[in-house]
Amino acid sequence: MNNVVSYFTINGNKCKQFDQVTYASRAFEGDNITMVIDLRPFKKRVSYTKNGLPLGIAYGGLGDWGDNVYIMFGIYYVNHRLKIVEYEVE
Repeated sequence: MNNVVSYFTINGNKCKQFDQVTYASRAFEGDNITMVIDLRPFKKRVSYTKNGLPLGIAYGGLGDWGDNVYIMFGIYYVNHRLKIVEYEVE
C-alpha cells in the first residue's frame, strides 16, 4: 500500500506512508472522531474533527497520489472498539 494516511488516536499524530507528524491531541474513551474524505475537484483532502471541533486538514492533494488512496482506521489496544456511525458518498 503506497498511499496510506491515518490519524493515530493514541498520540494525536497524523501519518502518511507510515511517517508520523504531530497533528492534534490524542483521543480518549468516549471521544467522537469524524474523518472527512473530500474528493471533489480542487479539494481532494482528508480532515478530522474530534467531538465536533475541527482538527484541520490532515492531508491535501489526494488526486496527486495516483489512482489508489487507502484511508485506514486502526485500533491500538486489545479490547478497544471502533464504531462507524455514518458513511456517505455524494
